[in-house]
Amino acid sequence: MARRHERYYCWILLTFYQATLCLTCTFPTDLFGTFDSTKEGSLDFNSTTYGQFSIATQSQTFTDLDFTCHINSGTKYVSKSQEFSIFSSAFYAYMCLDITSVSRNLYYYYYATQTLPQANDARVKIFPISTVVGSITDVCDEPTPYQQPYSILLKNDTIITEEMIPCPADLQGYFSYSMNDGANGFCENQTTALDTCTNTSILNFDYNSCNDSILYSATGKLYCLFYQQPSTGVYQITLYNGDNTTDNINTHRFSCMMFEKGVNESYATQYPTECQNSTVMNSTTVPSPGASIVFTHTAGPSTLPSLTTESPTAGAATDISGASLTGGLIGGVIFVAVLIVLIVILMKNNKKSKEEPDTERGKEKTKKSKNTSKVEPQAVPQKTKKRVDRNARPIFTPAPPKSIDDHRPSKQPSSIFDMESEEGLAPSLEKEYTLPIYSDYGDCSDLEDGEQKSPQPTFIESKKIQQRLRDSGIVMTPPPDSTTTPDVQRAQSVMARNSRASKMGSLNSSTLGPPPEPVQGPQYNPVKDTAV
Repeated sequence: MARRHERYYCWILLTFYQATLCLTCTFPTDLFGTFDSTKEGSLDFNSTTYGQFSIATQSQTFTDLDFTCHINSGTKYVSKSQEFSIFSSAFYAYMCLDITSVSRNLYYYYYATQTLPQANDARVKIFPISTVVGSITDVCDEPTPYQQPYSILLKNDTIITEEMIPCPADLQGYFSYSMNDGANGFCENQTTALDTCTNTSILNFDYNSCNDSILYSATGKLYCLFYQQPSTGVYQITLYNGDNTTDNINTHRFSCMMFEKGVNESYATQYPTECQNSTVMNSTTVPSPGASIVFTHTAGPSTLPSLTTESPTAGAATDISGASLTGGLIGGVIFVAVLIVLIVILMKNNKKSKEEPDTERGKEKTKKSKNTSKVEPQAVPQKTKKRVDRNARPIFTPAPPKSIDDHRPSKQPSSIFDMESEEGLAPSLEKEYTLPIYSDYGDCSDLEDGEQKSPQPTFIESKKIQQRLRDSGIVMTPPPDSTTTPDVQRAQSVMARNSRASKMGSLNSSTLGPPPEPVQGPQYNPVKDTAV
């Protein structure tokens, strides 16, 4: 009794576990809808199921089987088929799909289950319904990396120009080609029959040059949809046929081309729908109904070394090499550095050109200061000198008019004019002084009636005396004006005679005559040397 209850509880736990697994396995939402498969044709997906598949055993074939998501781990999905009977026994078929998204409308996938000989090498597992499949490894037992070719899922009503990708760089250019299906040769000795330069995502065959169909297309226009690169220079390419309709006999919506770049020629094979296992299909060998193709390059980018670095598990949207990217970055850095250096040099030269005039003036000033005592006008600002007319500067300042009637002798400053000694004149005799020399004082309209006009001193006419005066450092120049009063003139004349008598020993009082009586003369002010 206890053993029976134990079995009952175990059955409940197993049933609950299986139900839990089923409830947690769902497909991606972008996978919902109807897709064209390169292997199975049309497949419908919803959140938990997809179908229909056909499975053929040694005894019979089961068609239109729907599979339900059973276990999910990462990109791998284990699905269980509907129940079917073989010799009155109930079975489930299990399948593992490893699905990878290329875009919302495009996927590639592998059958990740090893082949089953009893099911015509189909990649499925068939277990009695009593067998519990609780681990994903019970079904997904194909080792990775996969040696089998990939398959494609493309959602219906997809705009193909939005999903196409650039073809491999080794296939971009202009080519002539020849084809052989194992029995006949086609399109030999043609030129520019293939154009992959005008649009690098489209293989455009010119059927005017050769009207034999290639790659199962009636129009000769095929789009690169996806490819992998199993090895250097070798590509597995899935092509989408641009025909409006296909019959799946002579024309197919999908085709596979195995392409390998050579030195002068490139080699390829074609097969309908999808590529075959590498053991039966390569770039030169393919089973029927496939065909082999030889491409001869005539012009275009493929003359350059291949720079493609595609991953073996993903289609290449662009062919950009790491070397070219690195070179571009280095070139950009060098350009920026050179530009900065040029800007700095230009700024320094500009600054130097602005400072150069001041520097040159400074150097010229220094150089000239060593050789001459002259001050360079550019180095030192020249002050405007006030031009002084020395002849217009009288030594004796006339006294006010009221002092004329005093008749008192004027007092001389002995510090400047010492009649007994020349010490007062010695320091200044080397310079030029102006002494007033008078002549023609005009009329005496200011004298009273009966008063005689005082004798007027005349300009010294003796050249000998003038020469002595010049030797003594005294320059005789006429006064700027003769408007001085007669009394002042007489006093100044006396002083002039006395000064000349003192300087010239040969002249005496008898020669010059008796001096006039003392009269009131002007006050005298010492004159400082203001010569510039």
